[in-house]
Amino acid sequence: MESLQTGSMPNGKVSANNLGFRSKNSGVIQVQPPRREDLQPSYAQTLHGDESEAEMHGWYGGMINNLGSLLGFCGAVPCCILCPNPYKPVSQGNVGLVTKFGRFYRAVDPGLVKINPLSERLIQVDVKIQIVEVPRQVCMTKDNVTLNLTSVIYYHIISPHKAAFGISNVRQALVERTQTTLRHVVGARVLQDVIER
Repeated sequence: MESLQTGSMPNGKVSANNLGFRSKNSGVIQVQPPRREDLQPSYAQTLHGDESEAEMHGWYGGMINNLGSLLGFCGAVPCCILCPNPYKPVSQGNVGLVTKFGRFYRAVDPGLVKINPLSERLIQVDVKIQIVEVPRQVCMTKDNVTLNLTSVIYYHIISPHKAAFGISNVRQALVERTQTTLRHVVGARVLQDVIER
């Protein structure tokens, strides 16, 4: 058992070496660190509009943008406490959405992100799996039997910009949608059918 094959075995099972373990004879178990793409998918993107930035914001927007770049350059020096720091951290499990003059401009992955302190804002959106408990509700079946139902929602956000800018409260919307769907599904079935399925 000293030399194990890497990859999958003929019966479809994965070998111990492929999982990051060494054989028992060596005495040391090594676990390989997770790959970057296994931790969180990349959401990084930059949107390009139809209009150029100078035409869209005019001279005032250009002035604020340039002044922010200058202040950010000075703020990047650790001893300069009068200027804002342009570097903002985005935590693992979150996606950073950068808005420029209030308009969505780009999405960034976890890590240290440089933004313009005067013209850009960083919004963090949690893309981890969320758990929401749906409040107890009373539903009536097709044969007029009342049921008290409790349920739980597991969800994760796959489109951070839609979750941040397209709806004001994702969690509340999911709870309302789940309650409505439960009432509709239970109301269309008899009690025996609800219990069996």
